[in-house]
Amino acid sequence: MSPHENSLDLDMLEEQLRRTTIRDPGILDLPPEILLESLKYLDVQNRAKIRLISRFFEGLFWTPTMWHIFDPHGNRRVTKDDDSSVLRTFTHKLLQECSASIKTFRYSGLHSDSLAYLSTCRNLSELALRRINGDVLVSAMKQLSLGGAFIKLRRLDITMEDYRATTLSSESVGSLLAFIGTSCVNLRELHFMTNSPINQHGLLSLLAGCHNLEALSLSSCHMLHDDSLIAITKSPCAANLKYLCVSQYQNASDSGLALLGEGCPNLKVFLIHYGLSITNSGIRALAEACQNIEWIKIIGCRNVTLGVLDEQGFENHMDCPIVYHPEWPVGLGFAYKKMNRVV
Repeated sequence: MSPHENSLDLDMLEEQLRRTTIRDPGILDLPPEILLESLKYLDVQNRAKIRLISRFFEGLFWTPTMWHIFDPHGNRRVTKDDDSSVLRTFTHKLLQECSASIKTFRYSGLHSDSLAYLSTCRNLSELALRRINGDVLVSAMKQLSLGGAFIKLRRLDITMEDYRATTLSSESVGSLLAFIGTSCVNLRELHFMTNSPINQHGLLSLLAGCHNLEALSLSSCHMLHDDSLIAITKSPCAANLKYLCVSQYQNASDSGLALLGEGCPNLKVFLIHYGLSITNSGIRALAEACQNIEWIKIIGCRNVTLGVLDEQGFENHMDCPIVYHPEWPVGLGFAYKKMNRVV
């Protein structure tokens, strides 16, 4: 055998060994569908790091199905440093590339220059605008509605930029609630935690449009009275309502709470904050009238004492399922969980 033929044989043997060598499977051996589902569990920051590995991961990063949920800040507390131009530029590009796939959009400190991009998301089922400026909020409601972003919306969360500074008038807040009532007809949850007072007209307009509400959070309720509680019990959503949080509701009375319990029979979680006029009698009347109530949380209600619901089968409990806690540190808070039915 010539040296040339011997060299060819060795090359062929080497190639055969390379093909038959058993190696441990790696992440790239996973089907793309499974790999995509796995990467969805990473937050936005870690997804951005993985895209730098290779062109393959860069392609996965911009796959629309990767972005059913967009929440760049997560549950961590946001600072001014987070609202950088780099994040906004990335958000704009993502909305351009994947707007049809985004179903959940949560963002803190949204800027007005992002509204045109966000309004192209017509498949949103959940929208959270956190720490948003009042003027930007007003513009956002108009542009998103005109863009068709509210058609399928089932949950809307709004928290204002600064809880201690009133940035919108009561009339503006009322108009916003009326706008939500007419635009978000499929809404199931609304958490409207603003720093500006809610008026009766705005609440009535909201209730008139959102017939399917199951969860409602309202802050700055100091302009509301018992008429507002009665309006909730007479609204189309009264039978569906399972969660109600009202903050700074200083004009609520014991009789109003009793009517609320009778008119919302499926209410399971109730929080009242800064109810200066309610007493033990009102809290007990609510618990007795609403047979399905499971949690009652009381914050800053100076005429309600600890152990108020002991005889109704409730126990003091720390883990009350509250979506947004009022940020005004007014008084002590007690949470009560119904442990068993009193026969």
